[in-house]
Amino acid sequence: MNFTSQLGYDFAPALNMKNKFIVGIEYVYWDNKFGIDSIDERNANLLIKYHF
Repeated sequence: MNFTSQLGYDFAPALNMKNKFIVGIEYVYWDNKFGIDSIDERNANLLIKYHF
């Protein structure tokens, strides 16, 4: 089972940018990664996206 959630905020309007500039966090929750028993992954990541 893989569950990856993201929470971000678009800073483009505050920076007077035309395109989206999203900054946030992402959390990964993965049980039995790649179908291998007892291989689990849990981590938080910094999320930076720029749409052009």
